[in-house]
Amino acid sequence: MSAARSSVVRWLAVAAVMVLGAGCGSSAASKQAASGSSSASPSSSAAQPKAKAVGLERIASAIGCKASVQTDSQELRQGNCATKKGPYVVVTFTTEAGKKAWLKGAEEYGGSYLVGTRWVVQAKPAALLPVQQELGGSFVAGVDHSAHSG
Repeated sequence: MSAARSSVVRWLAVAAVMVLGAGCGSSAASKQAASGSSSASPSSSAAQPKAKAVGLERIASAIGCKASVQTDSQELRQGNCATKKGPYVVVTFTTEAGKKAWLKGAEEYGGSYLVGTRWVVQAKPAALLPVQQELGGSFVAGVDHSAHSG
């Protein structure tokens, strides 16, 4: 298997893990995404601090938890943790292109994402607000699956 194909397969596997952790719930961010907006932000863009490239452990510290590393590869590191606000999935990337490719695949599974420079945090929108206040980033909503029955 080629290196590029291997990377895509790895990213899709991580996205599948996120589906299991995130479920197919409804949120204001998801509803905004379904209405045509690719970004859902509870606060104005002008008020958001500038996002920084940071490590997985630093992001977990901003959340208030210690991440259990699930994937540690050349392209990305992914860890999971939880607080009383709920579960979090934290992913850091070696390149912006890798982050964008991963996020494109993950958005199809729904959920709410806080996206920074070479990092993504997936959690409930309200749980992402304090992380954004400390690290910056932009809110992105995945596809809203709440209207699907099954």
